[in-house]
Amino acid sequence: DAFYDRISHPALTDVKIDFGTMQTSDVYPKTIADLFVGRPIILTGRFAGSTDTNIRVTGSVADKTNVITIPAGQEEVGTHPGIACVWARKKIEDLTNRNIGGIGEPIASEILQTALKYNLMSDYTAFVAVDSSEKTSGEFGVTVNVPVPVPDGVKYETTVQER
Repeated sequence: DAFYDRISHPALTDVKIDFGTMQTSDVYPKTIADLFVGRPIILTGRFAGSTDTNIRVTGSVADKTNVITIPAGQEEVGTHPGIACVWARKKIEDLTNRNIGGIGEPIASEILQTALKYNLMSDYTAFVAVDSSEKTSGEFGVTVNVPVPVPDGVKYETTVQER
């Protein structure tokens, strides 16, 4: 009931974003969903140039057009490496959503390339963790015993055979 109540009363529909004089590219998601109370709309993208502009959010509220102007600000723009990963995750999410119902070869390739470039998991990538702290000797690999704690409530003596 709570879910139905929330989705039946959007706060803003037909949302459009005007980034003013900011030069934006690769903004995801490409299609902006309606805004609901308690559920933010999150966009990621790349921009160049000055952030000394106003961003205009336009949408409909009860069949009336509403415009919200937000100053983009002049704060120092961060270059933390995690920011690129957040953008890449949103790009993969958007491409995956557009690819529902079948494998579109160009979309699958773009997802794969983005995931590999930013070291992210996707439907087309898998990563294997390798413990480089233990080395095996010889031409072929050897078994390395790895101690594992016994789960709570399990008796060691009744589950592990002594050699």
